[in-house]
Order: sequence, then C-alpha cells, then structure tokens
Amino acid sequence: MPSNQGKARADNVLPTFDVLNSRIPFGGVELPQRLCQSAQAFILCQVGKIIGNVIQFGAGLEARSQVDRAVLAFNNPCMPRPEAAHRVKSYSAATGFVYQYYFYEVEKAKRGSAAGTEYVYMTSVDRKHVFPVKIFVVKDALEKWAARTGRPFTGTEEYAVAKMRLFQAFDEVEGLSSGKTPDLLVDESNLDALMSQLDL
Repeated sequence: MPSNQGKARADNVLPTFDVLNSRIPFGGVELPQRLCQSAQAFILCQVGKIIGNVIQFGAGLEARSQVDRAVLAFNNPCMPRPEAAHRVKSYSAATGFVYQYYFYEVEKAKRGSAAGTEYVYMTSVDRKHVFPVKIFVVKDALEKWAARTGRPFTGTEEYAVAKMRLFQAFDEVEGLSSGKTPDLLVDESNLDALMSQLDL
C-alpha cells in the first residue's frame, strides 16, 4: 500500500526532462527539446521564442521602412519653380519705332525723399535685346488727387497711368534703348493729363 501511494503522488507531479536526451517524451509525444527541463520551462521557452521572433520581425520592418523613406526622398527631388509666362505686346510709337513690351513687376520704392510705386516693363526695339523701363508713381500726387476729387485713387488707375506714361515715353523718345532710358515719373505735373486719356 505505501508503495502505491508513493507511485500515485509521483504520477501527479509534472514530469521533468533530461536535457541530455535529444528527444524528450511529453504527454505521449516526443518533443525535440533539449533546453527545457520541465513543462513550465518548456512553455516559457516557447513563449520566449515567439516574443523574440516578433521583436526581430518588428526591427526588420522598421529598417525596411527607413530604407523605403530614404529611397522615396532621393527619387523625388524638389522641382525648380517654373518661370512665369509673359504676354508680349507691341506698340507702334509716333517716332516710327515698333516696341515689344511686357509688364514685369511692381514694388514699393523711393526716389530721393519721395515714396511711391515703381512699375517695371521689359522692352525691346529689335526683338533681340530686352531692357527694363521703370515708371515711378509718386504717392503724394495720388493722395492730393484723392483729396481734391473726394475719392481714393484705385490700384487699377495707378497701373493704368503708369502704362500711359510708358506709351508717352515711346512716342517722345526716339530710339529708346537700355542706354537711353529717361527718368519716367507720374507726379502732380502730369497725373491729370494721363488720367484724361483713360477710359475707366
């Protein structure tokens, strides 16, 4: 009887495994496990392997994503900003010359102590050489005109009088060129005359 009780207690104990054997019997199945010494250790070993594989897989994905991002950045360089297309127009001047011109830019500027706006037109007389013609619209002249007429001077009107001053230079200056560009102004002396030519 004592021997049978000892045997029963032995049967209830979780089996231990001999790490020296190449194949270990467990639950009627032989498992090729040489590193685990008990059922608990076997389970922990398997879980540890799974976690290790997940970590390695995640590291591989991170490295691959970094490579992919680097390749995409290399294959997609910044595009240079395209130059704006300009509408070239022609003007037949009273001097007999035919000018080609287009509006280039406008910016706030100063001429001496006078503040105003500078309009720049790129101009050509032979279709080969292009030079800038600058028209300076004096701010004080516009403010005095607005006070006299009782209404503000609009941006459209300012652009228009600058363009009319350009045409006036084409008609008055023979052979206008890069070396022969007068100081073109729109001020109190000519603002009313230029405005009278506009159909706004």
